[in-house]
Amino acid sequence: MVGAARIKARRAEQRAREPDVELMYSLPDPWERKLFVALCGRYGLRPFRHYRQRSSTVMVCAPDAFQRRTLWPECGG
Repeated sequence: MVGAARIKARRAEQRAREPDVELMYSLPDPWERKLFVALCGRYGLRPFRHYRQRSSTVMVCAPDAFQRRTLWPECGG
């Protein structure tokens, strides 16, 4: 749990330096999508979909650097 707390603190620090951006992830595999949503929850992010988006689409608002360096590589992307 210490690792997740450290990453949450790093995310809060990045939010102070750079604004959140909304990125779209297309994850057609249901298991990969569930894993990604679980990772988002682990870091305190709230994944969502806009009205009429496909079920394979997951949207996340977070600093771009956090999404590129931490979230997506950990998911295996």
